[in-house]
Amino acid sequence: MLSATSFQDNPILQEAVHVFKYEFVEELAHPLGMLLGDVVRASDMPLPDRLIPVPLHPLRERFRGFNQSALLADILAAEIALELLSVDKNLLVRHRFTLPQARSKNKQARKDNLEGAFRLSQAEGAAKSVRGKTFWLIDDVATTGATLEACARVLKEHGAKKVFGIVVAR
Repeated sequence: MLSATSFQDNPILQEAVHVFKYEFVEELAHPLGMLLGDVVRASDMPLPDRLIPVPLHPLRERFRGFNQSALLADILAAEIALELLSVDKNLLVRHRFTLPQARSKNKQARKDNLEGAFRLSQAEGAAKSVRGKTFWLIDDVATTGATLEACARVLKEHGAKKVFGIVVAR
């Protein structure tokens, strides 16, 4: 997993992510996405076939008004000149509503909360489009990594070659 920094290392970043995610300030997507771009450019990660933002359940996305991970993925793709690669916002689906991970007390509770929450899209050809491919999963925060692990598990079960998690903060 690649992350820009740790919350403990940067209280300003902690506040920015909180405001972005819970106070619905979409404008913070750009500087946070640029931060991700800086970190990715400095890494030696292989380029993906596709970027996949961690999906929100439709109810939560409607409440928030946007998917913060999708905004970050779009900016990251533009920032590191990946316009030729797609940001696939529909391949992975969060079909089961879950409690916010921030309310779960430990890694096992977070893992249990996400059990069966994600699945591959049922669109024709979705499973075939995963086989042998490399993906970057994009999210805002990874505390225990349970969300990224749950998403990666679905992709790997359908034949993904490699899955990398990229987050703003840990």
